[in-house]
Amino acid sequence: KPGLWKTLMSDEIGLDDTQMKKLLRCREKVRDTKNELLEIQNRLIGLRKLMNEHLAKRYKLLDRLLENLKPIQAARFFLWVSKNSSCMQMLQTVWKIPERPSDMATVKMEL
Repeated sequence: KPGLWKTLMSDEIGLDDTQMKKLLRCREKVRDTKNELLEIQNRLIGLRKLMNEHLAKRYKLLDRLLENLKPIQAARFFLWVSKNSSCMQMLQTVWKIPERPSDMATVKMEL
């Protein structure tokens, strides 16, 4: 009695023996790419978790920064930030806050 693989590939699809042999040689590469895809998916899940943790920290920090401001002062602050991106860049430079991930190595070396 033929197995499931033979039934699916040979009988249902109509592959001959030569085609079956070539297909079987690809099986390991297909398995490897599937494992690679699963690894990438797991990395993405990890990155999503890290991003959520990072955003939670930023929101908490923003709350701490704004807790001493009155609502109108907070609104003015946000308006000022949106209108003065060059000043924000200057503050990032003064505080040594990197703008891009590649800038992190420079900041770490300076510390």
